[in-house]
Amino acid sequence: MALSEKALQTSTLSNSHLTAVQDATVLLFRFFFDAVNDLSKGVPIEETWMAEYLPTRYLELYDEAFARQFLTCLLTVSAKLWSGEAYRPACVAEQLAFRALLDFAQATLEERGIEPDFGPAWEAAFDDLGVTTLFEESSVVDPRLEFEQWFRPIAEAGVHPSIRFQDRVLTRIS
Repeated sequence: MALSEKALQTSTLSNSHLTAVQDATVLLFRFFFDAVNDLSKGVPIEETWMAEYLPTRYLELYDEAFARQFLTCLLTVSAKLWSGEAYRPACVAEQLAFRALLDFAQATLEERGIEPDFGPAWEAAFDDLGVTTLFEESSVVDPRLEFEQWFRPIAEAGVHPSIRFQDRVLTRIS
């Protein structure tokens, strides 16, 4: 399938679905920012909202540094979604962030008594690599989905923003 067939565009959504995605974006930003702050204070990841959207098989690897990188992915996904251009996640972590956004939007629609229907393009946009298998404890993980690969670009797209400052090197922006 070509990129345009599998890419995601918010312009194709109904008003109810668009509103649900917008609401999910705002709330997940807040919840994930809170998770980063909580982790910096020693709160275990299991006690944060972020843990709800991550595979439990890697629970012991989710620390504050990871949470900051994952939050960057959520910010990146959201910025790309609202740009109006066709969008596909650039790395596994973006696929997971997008999945979190979609899951939250679907739950929002269900709470409002609306049947969620984002279409096959949404499913394809975040699951090219089989990311859903990460949530199945019994399944074997494709090497491209291993935790160490989550922030690496799927295609040759340069360095993902979430790992650009991975070593916490202070930089001066002039």
